[in-house]
Amino acid sequence: MAFVGELLTGFSFPGIVHYRRTYSFWHCGYFVLAATLINPYGIDYPMSIYNDITSGNIYIGQLHNRFILAYTSLWPYLKDMGLSFFSTGLAVWIMTLMIFSIISLSVYELIKRKSCDFTLLITSSALYWKGMETSRACYFFPVAFFFIFSIC
Repeated sequence: MAFVGELLTGFSFPGIVHYRRTYSFWHCGYFVLAATLINPYGIDYPMSIYNDITSGNIYIGQLHNRFILAYTSLWPYLKDMGLSFFSTGLAVWIMTLMIFSIISLSVYELIKRKSCDFTLLITSSALYWKGMETSRACYFFPVAFFFIFSIC
């Protein structure tokens, strides 16, 4: 996602691209690749994830969603105003306000500065969507949100 975002930013706004950041991005890419391959299971772990995704075996994911609360979706909490609002619903609405503020800042940057950082927009949108799909992944989006606001 970050690679596609960097390419979109580079092709859409060629005069504004920060080469120092792009250079650092490529170095980080090497470390991410190394971290993906260096794990207790070696190359078998990424290959097993790829095989699970491409096999079309959806039953495993449905089994997790039904019995393990870490894999439940957070989308229903956007409209639920019962007692669950104070435990989960409030966090879901805060995450929704975070993504709206990132989108608003991106639109402001596009209108006012005639540039847009697609990497931050694509990455934060994907983290928000995945965090809403599985409650276990919702912890990554606020970290990315505060990182984005610290560099803006």
